[in-house]
Amino acid sequence: MTSSLSARLRAGTQQAHRRAEQTLFICTFLSGEITRTTYRDYLAQLLHIYTALEAQHERHRSHPLLAQIHDQVLARREALLQDLQFYTPGGDEAQIPPARPR
Repeated sequence: MTSSLSARLRAGTQQAHRRAEQTLFICTFLSGEITRTTYRDYLAQLLHIYTALEAQHERHRSHPLLAQIHDQVLARREALLQDLQFYTPGGDEAQIPPARPR
């Protein structure tokens, strides 16, 4: 019996998710004590990640394996950009914090 990609991803990342859920950032986020600036910076990091992912997904959308999972419903960049414009003073995309290396 084969399992779906989502089921395999869920199982394969379960330990990483458990560790992430115990970080200070996530605990603060889930408690509702996160600052507006910290949340904006979090959204900015997601924007950089989804911009790269979506660009590569679009670039390789005709690949036989990627074509099976290509779905615009999964795109997040535009929604993140809208959220960031709300949380960024003046709503200017140029003011969005740059990606930060780990």
